[in-house]
Amino acid sequence: HRKTFVVRDLATLAGKLTHIAQTAPWLRHLMAQFYLTATKCLRINLRHLCVTYASFRKALKLSKQQAETDNERRQVTFAQSTTARKVHNSKFQHFISTELRETIDLIRSALNASHIHTRSHIGHMIPREPSGRAWSDSSLKAAGGYSVDMKFWWYIEWPAEIRTKTLSYVKNNKDGRLISINALEYAGIIITYVASTHYFLHNPRVDDPHPVALLTADNTTAESWVVKACMNSTIGRALGRVQSALMINNPVGLNSAHVCSEDNVVADGISRIADASHASSYFLSLVQEFPELAGCRRFHPSNELISMIMAAICQQSFADPVAASRQLLSDLGRITS
Repeated sequence: HRKTFVVRDLATLAGKLTHIAQTAPWLRHLMAQFYLTATKCLRINLRHLCVTYASFRKALKLSKQQAETDNERRQVTFAQSTTARKVHNSKFQHFISTELRETIDLIRSALNASHIHTRSHIGHMIPREPSGRAWSDSSLKAAGGYSVDMKFWWYIEWPAEIRTKTLSYVKNNKDGRLISINALEYAGIIITYVASTHYFLHNPRVDDPHPVALLTADNTTAESWVVKACMNSTIGRALGRVQSALMINNPVGLNSAHVCSEDNVVADGISRIADASHASSYFLSLVQEFPELAGCRRFHPSNELISMIMAAICQQSFADPVAASRQLLSDLGRITS
């Protein structure tokens, strides 16, 4: 096995995988380690060049100066481009970390698996009218969502293991224990995607064989993670593995949209139900206020999905999406009245 690399090699590989991800969007959620490693290695390259070459230190100092004349601006711009190029093209050898090797092996396994598609239907790749729209929201105690188009609603109460690590109990993240609302909102969007997939698999449409669900939330960070993948949160990246597993070979595409909290009234209300035993009765009261909800039935995510989401949030456990995909898609959950 290869043990070292230069940054240019890593950038080339990441670029090729990004190209593949255009038609295999589940791949985006497996690539965070590439970008984290590249960022770390660029910092190491910078330090190495500063220590080793006086000419580089001089150019770096010039690149940070304030330019007043046109000639000075040209000199500063040239210094900036020169130092950036040298940092990226440095021949300094970096060791392949355990995390990076695990990611490379996982992606190789996924791309070599004969049952995993690396193509997408064109309707999942271009802007289009959604086949159905769903809303979700999360509080620090529970999460919920609904869709009038797809006739479902769902609710889960976060266990004490999660609640006691939120801002209600933990005031900062100095010890790395904090579970952010961004992660809980992201988990809610994932569950809503599962409910949407369940609906379209059980209610196929001849005129829309490749449906797309528009998942609406009031948290811009979580919405971005759904489409672009998470980079800076360990829990977010762990949840991204779950999303990747759900997207592999899934005939239902997804997209995200933002709604302000004031317009997310129903999902917000569901997510603030105090106790799971009150969920059904509270939803009936919502139907009185919003009659369009009358046709919605409760979706219960599968135990396997909930277990995987809880492991990602509580233990920051990274699932193997190749192994988990078939299992999750074979049992998404169930609908009750």
